[in-house]
Amino acid sequence: TGNDRETYLVDPSTGVKIYSDSLSTIYDNLYTTHRFGANYRVNEKKYNYTVGLAVQPATIESNTLTGVKQRFSQDIVNFFPVVRFAYNFSKSRSFNFNYNGNTNQPSYSQLQPVTDFSNPQYIVQGNPNLRPEFTNTVSLRYNNFDMVSGNVFFGNLSYSFTQDKIVNDVQQLPRAVQKTTYRNSNGFYTVFAFYNISKPIK
Repeated sequence: TGNDRETYLVDPSTGVKIYSDSLSTIYDNLYTTHRFGANYRVNEKKYNYTVGLAVQPATIESNTLTGVKQRFSQDIVNFFPVVRFAYNFSKSRSFNFNYNGNTNQPSYSQLQPVTDFSNPQYIVQGNPNLRPEFTNTVSLRYNNFDMVSGNVFFGNLSYSFTQDKIVNDVQQLPRAVQKTTYRNSNGFYTVFAFYNISKPIK
């Protein structure tokens, strides 16, 4: 991916445009990755489960082509464990457990180290040392349908936590100027749950 921004200063009296090197950026970001893995699956009458592991090596290369030429390179290896378990109490009642991991790469604008002064009140500068986010998710699901009475119950509970979450780092500078950059942070998690109960009137 790339980001080309050309900024010109206009002389109000003559209308002449002058290219501003300090406010313009030409920036390339190359993300290369491969993913491979293996799963082991077992199927039985009452239950089945899957256990697996995937590996994803990746390289992030960033180049600033305007102003002070800068080049950044980062090698990363992510692991993606997979665990799935399902138990069928009967044809109408079951329990499922799932665990998986996934990654999210920083965008080129978040990596770009050149300071963006296009809005002097809100300055933005990327961080080329950002690491990808890695999110772990665990979910539980239970289903029960009574074919005789027609009563239905199902519920789900999921929990996810993210390592190296990419967050905004906002600083207040003099003269009401706000500068935003990005950094990795831990402690980000979400919990989600729902259930449904239904019963026929007749």
